[in-house]
Amino acid sequence: MDGNGFMMDLLSCGMTIFVSCVIISNFKVLVLAYGSSIGLVFTIIAGITLFYVCSWVEEKLFPFGDMTNVLHVQVISTSYWGSIIASVSLVMLL
Repeated sequence: MDGNGFMMDLLSCGMTIFVSCVIISNFKVLVLAYGSSIGLVFTIIAGITLFYVCSWVEEKLFPFGDMTNVLHVQVISTSYWGSIIASVSLVMLL
């Protein structure tokens, strides 16, 4: 996001929405599970973490692809994390 809080391009906006969907679906599985265990919590945390790891690996393997520098710009942006936290919190409350 830029200094005014707007998305820089369509790819960044799409990635923000996709990350929100990944995190929300993982948390919903944890909340709606009949019983939780250490394995379930580990799997959900690993799923969220591996999403970012796979995105980083994809940027490194395909340096001239469409995803170049999208992850880095998003991860250093405080407004990106704010929008993720706000959307996940809103959905989890409903």
